[in-house]
Amino acid sequence: MEKTPTILIVDDYPKNVKLLEAHLVKTGFNTVAAYDGDQAMQIINEEPPDLVLLDAMMPVIDGFEVCRKIKENDKTRLIPVVMVTALDQIEDKVKGIEAGADDFLTKPVNRHELIARSRALIKTKRLNDQVLNLQSVVTSLFEITTFEKQFSDRQVLFQEFSVRAAKLAQAKTVAITTWNDKHISVEASYNLGDEIFQQTQNDGKSAVKHVMESGQMLIVNSFDEEHLEEFGLYSGYIGIPLISFGGKTFGALHAFGVSDKLSQEPLRMLILVAQRLGYELQLKDYNTKLEDEVNKRTAELRSVLVDLKTANLDLSMAQAETIFRLAKAAEYRDEDTAAHLHRMSNYAYVIAQQMGMDEDFCKELRLAATMHDVGKIGTPDAILLKHGKLTSKEYEIMKEHTLIGAKILGGSSSQVLRMSEVIALCHHEKYNGEGYPRQLIEMNIPIEARIVAIADVFDALISKRVYKRAFTIEESLTILKRDSGSHFDPNVYNAFIASFDEILKIRNKYPELDE
Repeated sequence: MEKTPTILIVDDYPKNVKLLEAHLVKTGFNTVAAYDGDQAMQIINEEPPDLVLLDAMMPVIDGFEVCRKIKENDKTRLIPVVMVTALDQIEDKVKGIEAGADDFLTKPVNRHELIARSRALIKTKRLNDQVLNLQSVVTSLFEITTFEKQFSDRQVLFQEFSVRAAKLAQAKTVAITTWNDKHISVEASYNLGDEIFQQTQNDGKSAVKHVMESGQMLIVNSFDEEHLEEFGLYSGYIGIPLISFGGKTFGALHAFGVSDKLSQEPLRMLILVAQRLGYELQLKDYNTKLEDEVNKRTAELRSVLVDLKTANLDLSMAQAETIFRLAKAAEYRDEDTAAHLHRMSNYAYVIAQQMGMDEDFCKELRLAATMHDVGKIGTPDAILLKHGKLTSKEYEIMKEHTLIGAKILGGSSSQVLRMSEVIALCHHEKYNGEGYPRQLIEMNIPIEARIVAIADVFDALISKRVYKRAFTIEESLTILKRDSGSHFDPNVYNAFIASFDEILKIRNKYPELDE
């Protein structure tokens, strides 16, 4: 039943107020009176009326100012205002329009005109209120389906949706049910009595079962006795299925005790929002499953990557050890030692670092440098182990160890072994082109070979051999300085000197056994 409209009469003359009240009360309206602008605004703010009849001319705050305040306030701007003015005061009507008045009555007020205009404006206001209320409810329902943080919990979402859907549908009771293996479960409800229980226990045809099984919407009016009886209902009902992506019904929205006066627009909005809810729930469930699957696959991938990294590390260590042992095998046929391999390869590493080479290059160089003399495996013992000075012919045979080493190491797909091949071949080349086996000059000599050359010679100088004594550090540095620009690349020599403190640490870390 609709509430009786209330009309606020504002006039500083009590007789005028009494006259208007007499006309309105006789017609069935409720009236409230105010005798100045302040009193009127207090009433409007505390309990807004459905219509304001406002005298234009009042002391302190006139009717135009009161109208302006009503229309500037978002909470009261939709209340219709009728300005009551003198018949010949056209200026008042203009001022009233500027203040936002909805209509005008001229004094003396005609009863029939008063009633007609009041009814029309109150009807318009109620329609506006319905639209705003509908807009608010629909907005709030759509807000729920966006799954904002406060609605992240499924139960909270369903419960809040039930409350707002009941308001939109003007229903006594709302329930949201899910359907699993033909078993109906109530997920959430508003003002739920025994409607669902009676429906699910009904051995015959029930509205709830019909919607869930058929996947079709069902609307039954409270005056449709035939269908009420058919579906076991006692009042108006709306049932809207919630459909999955695959077209299967997984739940439904049920509204019991629906008002017969429910218009098509709220009904259409309810259907639209319920469908959106179903879609968004499915999407959320799908995204949750997808996230779980992604997390699972990511964890599996991380595990595989860890295993792969471990395997690669083991493989790299095995490769490094194999290379070092091969180099060591070659050195066993010479007077050089394993300590020499450690020292000169680490010298090469710090020199390359000093020259600004990237870390991968430096590490590969340290490993590849150990293979510099692997070609000595093919050098005859009579020459390799000779204590005296080699003849010219023997020296030419000795020089062939660079070619033999390159041949042993050649053709590999390994980056380290390809670098080892270059070093084995070119570490005896000289910056001035007087080295061997190809007499390469300056930058034509690969940088890795230029670095290994000074590292190898320095360690040979400070080490004791059967054919020479160990030179002192000072003597060795003098020789290197003398040969910079002829035997050695000057840039490499400078890097060697700049990193000499680190080189001495390496020298002390890997001493000869007799030391």
